Amino acid sequence: MRLKTQLCVLILFIVFAIVMFELIEYEETDIIVEETGNILVMFCDIENCSDALNTLIISSNKSNCAFYNQMDENLKNNFKKINSTTLIYSKNYKDFGKPIYTKGLMHHKFCVFDDEIITTGSYNPGESKKRDNQLIITSKALSKNYNQEILFLETNKETKTPHQEITFNNRTIKNYFCPRDSCKEKILVELEKARESIKFMTFTFTDKDIASKILEKNETGADVKGIIEDFQNKKEWVYPLFENNTVILATTITQHNKLFIIDDKILITGSYNPTNAANTINNENIIIIEEPEIVKKYLDYFEYVFSLETLAKTI
Repeated sequence: MRLKTQLCVLILFIVFAIVMFELIEYEETDIIVEETGNILVMFCDIENCSDALNTLIISSNKSNCAFYNQMDENLKNNFKKINSTTLIYSKNYKDFGKPIYTKGLMHHKFCVFDDEIITTGSYNPGESKKRDNQLIITSKALSKNYNQEILFLETNKETKTPHQEITFNNRTIKNYFCPRDSCKEKILVELEKARESIKFMTFTFTDKDIASKILEKNETGADVKGIIEDFQNKKEWVYPLFENNTVILATTITQHNKLFIIDDKILITGSYNPTNAANTINNENIIIIEEPEIVKKYLDYFEYVFSLETLAKTI
């Protein structure tokens, strides 16, 4: 009888410990972490994004990465030299890393190095030359977010994004993972803030709710300017909706960026194309940055690409 009582007490203690642990984990997500660090912006049609990844690999002890596609042989060889986990979307898997089988696309393009540096954006290493962007950010909080996504992809266990919002260099960074964080709703919230302008670059754009929000803000005074890749599903795309706006098709080299710039102050980028699949069944990530120096780099790049595409149409 005494043994049964002791076992009951032990079981209750274990259950209590598990509940408290989960409560602490949950509460941690509500804490806005304050960090300082570096953000490096790269545009892969201008700079060599693979070289930057190689430098990070060589200087790191471990990495956790998730790629929709990874065709760079040099990267593969260097990943093998360190303690690395590299997840690859199953349909693009060949002989490196671990295949991930999902209902939609495992569409990420990110890495975490030594639990303190993350890379994210639209860049799939080793693919033919495209217009892409890559962010390299020194942040333990963001690293925890992306490591959590690695765990989710490997185990399919329901999870929470530990730090959806942080204060970084006294500015706000927001970080979300689809579909659990409803990236579409987060983008709509940011677009609602637009008063002066919305600029965007997309590869595939079929989400009519996001397009309608942009047009709604245009009607209330926000200037709209965009670049949409010409190669996509033209039966469903939203391009015809923007016929009265300064929105052009990219035809020079593949425009693979996925980004929005709101009022020249807020940047949204990552792996997310504005489509229903990206929001509901794909594995995606977005990052929202309000740091002026970083936003300006994307603004300058947007205008650079817009000028190139406009010039190409006059030749």
